[in-house]
Amino acid sequence: MGVRLKREYIVFWSAKYASNNTKSILKNLVEVGVADGLTLNFALNAVTNNGDQFKAYLYDVWGKVDLINPSTKGITSQYEYLEINTTKKNLASFEKNLIFKQGLIPETFNGEDEPDSIVWLHIDLNSSPPTLDTLNYYWDRLEPGGIVLFDDYAQPAYVDTKQVVDEWLLGRTDGLFFQIPTSQAFIFKV
Repeated sequence: MGVRLKREYIVFWSAKYASNNTKSILKNLVEVGVADGLTLNFALNAVTNNGDQFKAYLYDVWGKVDLINPSTKGITSQYEYLEINTTKKNLASFEKNLIFKQGLIPETFNGEDEPDSIVWLHIDLNSSPPTLDTLNYYWDRLEPGGIVLFDDYAQPAYVDTKQVVDEWLLGRTDGLFFQIPTSQAFIFKV
């Protein structure tokens, strides 16, 4: 099994786990850093296969992003090629359950069209400040039994993100942290 397929399986499994282990009837999923939507497709299929009612809140710039990480070794921007219409096309079969939030984080965290509670949060921002903003914004909304999945926690190019997450976790007793060999990591909300 290739590394990419293993990573996608983790996305599928984590969404299924969160769906099975939370009490809400409507399962709200949040992904920040959606890109083309192909990763999120695995999570949405997991919840759909479970037979759950769901909404998914998708945050991305869908365009050029300035990276604020010293570890990116001179790369200051990426993702100029991303377009929201491509993502919408890739996720068309889930269209009625999706809410798109285009823009930068934390500016898009404005309380409009956002859930009061969530079961699954996937953070794939490749930048430490918005990762921290996302954790701070959504942690209290994450239901017990829910999951935060970090896409690039242990990738050397994003060591700044790892440091921010590690600092955020210090002294916390309301979550269990687990890093896996795919460079992803989980926080299980207790």
